[in-house]
Amino acid sequence: MAEWKHAELLREHAQDPGEDEILRVRRRAMERLSQRHRPPVWALIPASALALAALAWLAWPQAQAPQPLASADTWAQADARPGVQLAFHGQGQVSSPSVVSWEQGELQVEVEPNRGIEFRVETAEASIRVVGTVFSVDRSSLGTSVTVARGEVEVTCQDEPAHAVAAGEAWLCLRSPAAALHWADSDPGAQPAAILQVVERGLARSSQGDPVHDELEVLRIQTLAQSGRQEQALEAAQAHLERGAPHRAEEVRQIAARAAMDTQGCPAAAPHLEVLAADDNGAALVLLADCITDEEPARAGLLLERALTLSPPAGQAAAVQQRLDAIRAGGAIE
Repeated sequence: MAEWKHAELLREHAQDPGEDEILRVRRRAMERLSQRHRPPVWALIPASALALAALAWLAWPQAQAPQPLASADTWAQADARPGVQLAFHGQGQVSSPSVVSWEQGELQVEVEPNRGIEFRVETAEASIRVVGTVFSVDRSSLGTSVTVARGEVEVTCQDEPAHAVAAGEAWLCLRSPAAALHWADSDPGAQPAAILQVVERGLARSSQGDPVHDELEVLRIQTLAQSGRQEQALEAAQAHLERGAPHRAEEVRQIAARAAMDTQGCPAAAPHLEVLAADDNGAALVLLADCITDEEPARAGLLLERALTLSPPAGQAAAVQQRLDAIRAGGAIE
């Protein structure tokens, strides 16, 4: 073999080579042979594997710089990716071809259906996942409101499970439970249905015993009563009182008494009126007197006398005096 030939030549021409010298020359010969016959690196990979590797390299997603979306005064338009059109009035950015991060204002999104396009809109308190739909996202001091015009979206609010929103429906993700209270206070013209929706979202984000939760419960009870939904107002008020919530208990009991009187009459209202009358609530004293006049005229007269000592307005005082005079005329009291 070639390496042994090199060793024999060394023996012929070198003077008394030692075994170490022979081994050294043999190693050098082997190195030269291996370099002459070593295949290129790419040749070690089968042709099919090379093709796959090249395709994978070409298909590897390249980093994309975020695309700002900002229009303070007018509506603007942009394409997030093929098949996804945006119209916006506010501020955000296209974070990737599949995600828009929306910060403030209104964003309308149209995703072409039946193309399998996955797309999401992210805000601080919501994640909206869509496949083939038209919807809008409005982010304000209240939170993120999602309205669907076509198709269906999946909305995931912070700390809540995902919720499917179909065409013609809307869903709200609050910034915080306190945001619901702030919004209700700052928009006195808000419709009861809108207030109740916002309050329900706030209750879902808060815990019983928390001051904000208790205040939201009271706002819900008030709104139900003011919109004429007395049975629901009574149910909600009784639940609030039964769990011992101290927050605005007298006000809640007044609503419960009035709702009970309107829907079920004196038997249902009396327990609430008794509590309120014991605390010298003038209206409760009069209502309770009306409820018991036939069965307990003497006590009814005493309740009316007590009500008059609380200095009611002139018109009400005159009405209370007439009732008291009628009881006295009947001889129940002097």
